Amino acid sequence: MSKNQRSERLGTEKISTLLYQLSLPSTFAMLVNALYNIIDTIFVGFIGEKAIAALSIVFPIQNILAAVAVGTGVGASSYISRSLGANNKEEANRTISQSLTLFILLSMIMIPLILLYLDPILTIFGASPAILSLAKEYAGIIIFGSFTTFFNMIFNNIIRGEGNAKVPMNSMLIGAIGNIILDPIFIFGLDMGVKGAALATILANGISNIYLIVFLASDRIELKIKKDYLRPNFKIIKEIYSVGSTNILMNSANSIVIGFINNQLTPFGDKAIAALGIMLKINTLVFMPCFGLNQGLLPIIGYNYGARKKVRVSEAIWTGIKYSTVFMILGWILFTFFPEPLSYIFTRDSELIDLTVDAFRYNAIAFPLIGSQIILSGFFQGVGKALPALLSSLLRQLGFLIPAAYILPKYFGVIGVWLAYPVSDFLSIFLTYIFAIYVFRVLDIPIYYKKIEKKQNKETKNRES
Repeated sequence: MSKNQRSERLGTEKISTLLYQLSLPSTFAMLVNALYNIIDTIFVGFIGEKAIAALSIVFPIQNILAAVAVGTGVGASSYISRSLGANNKEEANRTISQSLTLFILLSMIMIPLILLYLDPILTIFGASPAILSLAKEYAGIIIFGSFTTFFNMIFNNIIRGEGNAKVPMNSMLIGAIGNIILDPIFIFGLDMGVKGAALATILANGISNIYLIVFLASDRIELKIKKDYLRPNFKIIKEIYSVGSTNILMNSANSIVIGFINNQLTPFGDKAIAALGIMLKINTLVFMPCFGLNQGLLPIIGYNYGARKKVRVSEAIWTGIKYSTVFMILGWILFTFFPEPLSYIFTRDSELIDLTVDAFRYNAIAFPLIGSQIILSGFFQGVGKALPALLSSLLRQLGFLIPAAYILPKYFGVIGVWLAYPVSDFLSIFLTYIFAIYVFRVLDIPIYYKKIEKKQNKETKNRES
């Protein structure tokens, strides 16, 4: 298949086939990526629950850095898909070039800034004196090497926007396998503890980036980074962040929430913070198939919306909702009926296991409906309407989850913290559905494509008769 055919098929090939081809590799790679984060925590768990709690404290900071990278990549991917759908390849080339410029600027600004204020940041995110030094050891290395994360996440998303899911999958697999191999070597073999876990992650990302650089420099990609396009182009940067800002703000808000919840859990001890960290790690694993579906859907939606094939946009959304709902029901079953075995993977401490079991069960209450919300948020981004996704997510994180996590523990203790998650989920899901109906109507996209198909088939039969 030629490079042009790879993008053109987004507008012609069967949606379910496209979704399988684009989503399966990214879903598999993201699952492996989540798995190596879990293995990271398992290895650290041998050091003790304070080490797990330290990683839990650093997690929201990592999340903010990743949010900026993913938001930049998703925004660029969306604009590239729409440009290719509108047959404007040169604008797509400008966009990938601007993405390299943004990678350099983000690395130069964010890394020194966070390192400069690391101690107060860790304290704000809930680090107690008992775990501050461990958190600082891990965070210092992770943040210093986060330029590897920036490059990886930005360009994996961009390559998907061209309709190529295999290369991002290989990239993530290389990083995941590298991390799994390096973790025990640095943590135990070299006796580096949490610093070893951080160093293994950075080195694995670096190896993955070498693979991406080789691909970007080859003739196998339709898009090309051009020297003449590297000067900041504020029109394209605006287009990137008009969509990408949604991911950045959503995930940054999530980090703020995690930091707030860490502080809410502080009165219940470091084990409660460790329980939250364990739950969030497995939570990421459960959500990865939906995020993989979303990654596969973004170029399909963006291309077909740019090509004004609105029935295909609707079909893609409903196909994604169907599969994502199945995945999240499986996640609900796992969290509801098997929380003890999940907890036992990370710790043998009975008190920590009890806390983690409750965290799993309460967190999963709204899972069966969350899959559709993820797909609808991807739809908003794919058509360049990021505001609805941003509003529903920010309201969930800041408008619903923080107040719930503040009020409910006063009446239910630590259980109130876990209950805050489903309460905020149900409220934000309801809002997302309202926003989706509005966007469908404003963009004149059929809410349910099967009605259009039936009408078209009926008209075809009438003409033939």
